[in-house]
Amino acid sequence: MFMMASWMERKTTIQHGAWICANLAGFPVLGSFHDPRWRLCCDAFTFQLAVQKVSMSWVATLTQGMLCNWLVCMAIWRANAAQDIGGRILAILLPVSASVIGGYEQCVANMYMMPLAIMLGTPVTARDSIV
Repeated sequence: MFMMASWMERKTTIQHGAWICANLAGFPVLGSFHDPRWRLCCDAFTFQLAVQKVSMSWVATLTQGMLCNWLVCMAIWRANAAQDIGGRILAILLPVSASVIGGYEQCVANMYMMPLAIMLGTPVTARDSIV
C-alpha cells in the first residue's frame, strides 16, 4: 500500500527495483552460511515446506500473498499510529503473528527459503519456485 501511494505521488525510484534484485542475489549467499549442525533438525522441515510452496495453485499463492500483504500493511499503519515504542511493539505483534501462524506467502521470506531448500538438495528447481 505504501509503495503504491509513493508510486502514485512519483516518489518511487529505480532504487526499489535495485533493492529487490539485491535481495534475490543476497539471500542465496546468506543461505550458503547455513550451519551443517543445524541440518539435522531442519532439513526435513525445509524439504516439506519447499515442496508444499511449489505445489500450491496459482490462485492459492496469490490469495495467501494478498493476505500477508494486508496484515503487514495493517501492522505498519498501527505502528505509525502508536505514540511510543511499547505501543508500536504491541501494534505489530498481532498482525505479524497472524501472518506467521496462517502460513501466508511473503516474497522476502521465500527469497531466502527457496534457495536454501535448493542448496540442501530438495527436489525443487529455481524454475519451480518462480512459476
